[in-house]
Amino acid sequence: MRVRYTLEPNKGLEWNQGSARMSIWTHWTQADGSGRGIHLADDVILVSRFPKPSPVDMHLSEHRKFRDLLSILSGPGVRFVEHFVRDHGFGMRMLDGKTRGAAYERVISAGTIAENSQEAVPTSDWPIIASKDFAASDLEWWAMEYDRSRRSILPVASILQRPHFFAEDKVINCSMSIEALGSNLGNTSGEGPTLSGRGARPTTSTYFYRVIEALDIDVSAVAADRIELARAMASTYNTIKHPDRGDFPDAFHSIYAGKLSLALARMAILQRLPNAGTNVAKYAKGWQISRIFDDMKANGIEVMAGRFISTP
Repeated sequence: MRVRYTLEPNKGLEWNQGSARMSIWTHWTQADGSGRGIHLADDVILVSRFPKPSPVDMHLSEHRKFRDLLSILSGPGVRFVEHFVRDHGFGMRMLDGKTRGAAYERVISAGTIAENSQEAVPTSDWPIIASKDFAASDLEWWAMEYDRSRRSILPVASILQRPHFFAEDKVINCSMSIEALGSNLGNTSGEGPTLSGRGARPTTSTYFYRVIEALDIDVSAVAADRIELARAMASTYNTIKHPDRGDFPDAFHSIYAGKLSLALARMAILQRLPNAGTNVAKYAKGWQISRIFDDMKANGIEVMAGRFISTP
């Protein structure tokens, strides 16, 4: 038997990210496999270059911006397998005392060892946006927006990077992002019932409502309207956060508040990308969101009077 295979790397994209020039492509390698057969690995390589020699931390900082974008669009946290640095200081030393070339050397630091040692995360089978739908302009926009929108991006990105966390952790982190996103959205039609009575100031419910409304989420499966779901989400978040509210919410209430707040935050962040609106809208109307509501109903969870309740 004769088998012929042809491997072609994906040229990927190049874009400017601050003073760095970034590029990404796929690279086929022969992996170390056990037993008989051919074992190939389709590695993704992210490269950063600065106009002049720069500290490793500057490179890693730019890489993490891209990593966080991939984590938010895919769901499972994306992790770097390893890092390499290329510099003339790592060239081949010759007998004449000169150093030739610039070799790649693996970098292990306090900021990378924990991530590199973790197992690979599962591949997302349904990201909000497929990588083929990205343009270099989207990545350049993200790099500029990242530093301006840290309050909305970092809480979600950080929870996705953690291999283990409580449902309440997810509610807290993702609700922090929702508050920042809702604040940036500004006044939204129909938000009146969520405003504070004194001075008509926005509340946490207001921020949730603005995000739900902006994404045009159909909540009819579990709530009378978007206002009621927004109130339930805010109530769960505040009950977890404030000790004067007694014990933590029911476990199922926290679980579904966490799932919904994560989905809402991810979509709302990506909705701001210049060319992502259509993909985000499809995701918001797809089974990925409706299955959360279906699971809620299957476990007897619904929203009434601005609260999650459990029914027999």
